Amino acid sequence: MLGPISLPIAYGVSIFTLFVLLGLLASDYLTPNLTYLAALFHLDEKMAGITLLALANGAPDISSTYAAMRSNSTSLAIGELLGSANFELTMVIGCMALVKPFTVQYSNVLKDLVIFAVLILLSLMFLSDGKITLVESILMLGLTYKLTLSDSLKFGHFYLSIFEPVSSIAGFISVLDLISKSAFIIVAILKDVAATYNIKESLLGITVLSLGNSIGDLITNVTLASLGLSLTGLHACFGSPLLYILFGVGFNSLIVRLTNSGEPIHFEIDSNLKVTAYSILFTLLFYMIAIPAMGWKVNRFIGSVVVLIWVSVTAYNAYNG
Repeated sequence: MLGPISLPIAYGVSIFTLFVLLGLLASDYLTPNLTYLAALFHLDEKMAGITLLALANGAPDISSTYAAMRSNSTSLAIGELLGSANFELTMVIGCMALVKPFTVQYSNVLKDLVIFAVLILLSLMFLSDGKITLVESILMLGLTYKLTLSDSLKFGHFYLSIFEPVSSIAGFISVLDLISKSAFIIVAILKDVAATYNIKESLLGITVLSLGNSIGDLITNVTLASLGLSLTGLHACFGSPLLYILFGVGFNSLIVRLTNSGEPIHFEIDSNLKVTAYSILFTLLFYMIAIPAMGWKVNRFIGSVVVLIWVSVTAYNAYNG
């Protein structure tokens, strides 16, 4: 039987090991298959960022959300999604700018920011009453389809053989299955931690679960920035949170509803969830003002401010939790 000191160590080692496994599965096995599919579908740099790279970054988050919802821990799921979205918009973009400032195309970025803000605000309105209805699940799925697939995939250029696409898709599905199983174990451990130490599940979702799932995104996007591919990373930072929230909530809640009683999914809205949601909206507003003011450059000043936002919000949530 584990003592009072060895129990937290066992929890920490187990969670760390599983997060490393999730990261390796996503980076070494999921991303190569999605890269191949991006070439197959002839996606440009922007669409590859907001669709397939976003999917590679978001697979652990979506799997964790499904596992949490299936375990009746929707607050943990929503906390993870909001925490990951906040991390992408602040820490990931901020660190990219600190490593190598970059210039953006004003028309594309402004349009992306406005669309992103509208969709995020709409999603937060869906979640503001503490329940997810069938209509809201379907609307979120519809918005995901409209945003990512309907205008981006070009299916008229299948010059390659049938075997390679089928193998890539099969590998993609297999890796997703392993990610999903790992996510279920992580969620079970975090639920146990919450019960043992009387910690709010939403706080664990916003901090531990979202941070563990997002560290790989930070490393990937900072590497892209150092290689001069900041725009791909930037579009992934916009695409991933939308995928987390729209698809993660919409698809997972719909599946959970269909496999359970069919009743709306309820969860508690606490101050941690509210502050993180406000942080996301404030960060988007800051980008809309600061990027044009800096001559459409995402420089180290902008990077420092958004990193400070994440540190401040995380510190507040930890203190308030």
